[in-house]
Amino acid sequence: MIKPIRLLLAFACLLLAACAGPPPGEQLLSLEPNYQFTYGGTLKTGDALEIRAEGLSGSERLHFNRCGPECQTTEVIATWQATDFADARAVQQLIDTDAEYYLWVEDTAKPKAESALKGGDDKPAAEGGEVTFGGHVHVAVAAKHG
Repeated sequence: MIKPIRLLLAFACLLLAACAGPPPGEQLLSLEPNYQFTYGGTLKTGDALEIRAEGLSGSERLHFNRCGPECQTTEVIATWQATDFADARAVQQLIDTDAEYYLWVEDTAKPKAESALKGGDDKPAAEGGEVTFGGHVHVAVAAKHG
């Protein structure tokens, strides 16, 4: 009975290590390493984001959420659709509370359990980054510190 418990403990430690964020100052946003449905990081009051998205279909929405304590709860801060990014426009998002924030893409035409698009091809950077959701929705974020 001890071996299965040790195996579970080793697996739990491995998961916790994989969840650790990047070292401070190296990158602002990153793709969540376990499930890869969210792209985010810790932001400070006064920070401002410029967000561009290409490839959103009519049923897809780009959401910007703020995490509660330990990200056990979440609050939708903004939701955008394809028309918000028409003609290569960017949207601006001012941060009003120090917290963990993340972006994710939902396909509202799919059942809720299947609606989140998986991210990939992320290119984190010190002041923002880029990620592609569902293989076709390209999101670029530039950050300015307040």
